[in-house]
Amino acid sequence: MPPARIIGGPPHNANASKAKEVQSGPASSSSREPLAEVRNGKPRSTKPAANNGHRPAGMHPDFIKMLEESRRKREAAEAVEQAAREKHERELDAEKDYVTIGRPWWDWSREHDLGFFSDTPKEKREELTREYEKQRVTYSNKPSAEFPEWKWVMSKRATLMLEDFDELLKKRDPDEYDVYFGSNFFGYGVQEVIDTHMQSFFEEYRKGNSNTLLLWSYMEAMAFFLAGGSGAMHAWYMCDDSERNFEQLLIIGVALLTMLNTFEKEI
Repeated sequence: MPPARIIGGPPHNANASKAKEVQSGPASSSSREPLAEVRNGKPRSTKPAANNGHRPAGMHPDFIKMLEESRRKREAAEAVEQAAREKHERELDAEKDYVTIGRPWWDWSREHDLGFFSDTPKEKREELTREYEKQRVTYSNKPSAEFPEWKWVMSKRATLMLEDFDELLKKRDPDEYDVYFGSNFFGYGVQEVIDTHMQSFFEEYRKGNSNTLLLWSYMEAMAFFLAGGSGAMHAWYMCDDSERNFEQLLIIGVALLTMLNTFEKEI
């Protein structure tokens, strides 16, 4: 058999290589050069390909995109959890706290005859409206102990529920997005928000150790919403699904009696 040859290189002398190894001894693993492929008499470099500065060598762009998306989702989930913890802490602080609220517009306008068909002069209406805004800011969300003479008070927890109400209603209000679907569609959205609120009430009531103060806050928020006369309320009671509105009123009435009965048992 003819002696082995390196492609494109000089003939290989096996005996000479063996004799040289006997004289000098085998090369140590630490000093031995890595084997390189030899073509046309020139060894190829064994160094890894240089990183392009954007991603590790050999990593597919789709994999990088997947990692970035996973990181964004994780950060978003952590933000939601943090917001939930902060909200829970606020609710714990609010369990027995009562705050003042601004006098509702429906009560103010009734006293000063500022209704839709009112004959009050425009200048007088503007003056009374400014006065209303001033008192609303003065008494909004202040500790009730600071204003013992003010009769418009509400549990802090109920005010937080009303904030959630407003956020949920805005998401269902076409006017918030400069579109028009007809008031009935907004009315359906209001029905959904009411159903969700009352479902939370009964879920709390069914617990073996339900929180009576929490039940009270649910009904506080619902009563204030029903009496508010907002655009959402108008869309609700003008909705063409009157049967569902009737059923919701029955549910609210049952919830009110349930809450009062719970209080009576604890007295």
